[in-house]
Amino acid sequence: MLKVCVVLWMVLLPLVLSAQVRKVSGTYTYYGDPNQSVKEVRAAAIENARVQALAKEFGTLLTQNTIQQEGIIDGKERSDFMQLNAAEVKGEWLEDLKEPEILREELANGVLVIEARVSGRARAISSEAVDFEVMTLRNGTEKRFADTRFKEGDDMYLYFRAPADGYVAAYLVDEQQQAFLAEFKAWLDVNGEGIFGSRPWKIYGEGVVKPTNSGSFKDNERLQESLSEKDIRFTQKNGRVYAFVLGFPTTDTVIIHALGKKSAQMNGKRIKKVRLLGCDKKIIWRQAADALHITMPNIKNTGKTVCIEIN
Repeated sequence: MLKVCVVLWMVLLPLVLSAQVRKVSGTYTYYGDPNQSVKEVRAAAIENARVQALAKEFGTLLTQNTIQQEGIIDGKERSDFMQLNAAEVKGEWLEDLKEPEILREELANGVLVIEARVSGRARAISSEAVDFEVMTLRNGTEKRFADTRFKEGDDMYLYFRAPADGYVAAYLVDEQQQAFLAEFKAWLDVNGEGIFGSRPWKIYGEGVVKPTNSGSFKDNERLQESLSEKDIRFTQKNGRVYAFVLGFPTTDTVIIHALGKKSAQMNGKRIKKVRLLGCDKKIIWRQAADALHITMPNIKNTGKTVCIEIN
């Protein structure tokens, strides 16, 4: 008897409506933490002012990450179901109309207090109510074949039903692959900012990635080894673009042509800030007419995808 543990992870995506772009504004007073620098408190005040503006104009929504794990533990079948919910605004910040204003900056009882005001363009988003079902099936495609016990030669099917668009990732977990999932979670903790709640950018990316013939871990590892700093994928959220460099950079400079000042995507827009997620080191960058040139800081080569935030 094969003891199998299947982890199904589904992220349901909010839907962008064909809503008219609106002008919005908001003000927020942020009380800093003793461990935060003045720069960090200012940034937090500005970001919260944007969220306040979106919430005031569009309201809030609920996103949902659902994780289900089925398996056999100590000879007993077990199914764990967990839903992670987070309140988000029902709007997407597209751009600032002018530089954010700092209305107040003072120390109150040893706490740095900063009040910020922003104005910009935004559009509405929405999400459907989510209720989905998932299970593993043995030797059949109907729900009556639901099982987690498999013998050699059995066929396994994954059944799931959801009313909203999204994506599902399924893992057959053994002792060797548990380490992979732990590493993946650690990577998400750093780079999830550019994934959860994000939307596609104007283009999907740059570079060419050849698909593998199967979804095996070995094939995925070979694919990762073939990637370079030229293979880039984009998302966007709250007026920021996230560039995922699929291959860990092996050169000092990452060049992103779509973010050049005269590219069709930027059309003369200037970049204000560049940040490498999970890295506190200062990033040296230059936006030329043909591309954005980013000098990578001296960080450990993990061989994994890195994410760059562009404001």
